Amino acid sequence: MHTLLTAFHDGALLTSVSALVYTATVTAAAVTALLARTPQRRRDSRAVLTILLRRRHADDHSYLHSNIGRHPQPADTGTITPPSTPSGEN
Repeated sequence: MHTLLTAFHDGALLTSVSALVYTATVTAAAVTALLARTPQRRRDSRAVLTILLRRRHADDHSYLHSNIGRHPQPADTGTITPPSTPSGEN
């Protein structure tokens, strides 16, 4: 059990560090794309941002989270009838 918890903790720590490094890289590229003095550096930074963020668009699952807190709608608009009960049961 202790080994499993240690592995889980190490995995969570590695994921957090990776996310932090990715965020710092994207932020640095975005700041450079906005504030670089030469047009060539701005273009290069935009190219880096395009590469880093390209997969985000392909993996965008925002449609999964668009209905959070809402009740799901039925697929068809027909009436739903309750299941019939055998005679004698209530």
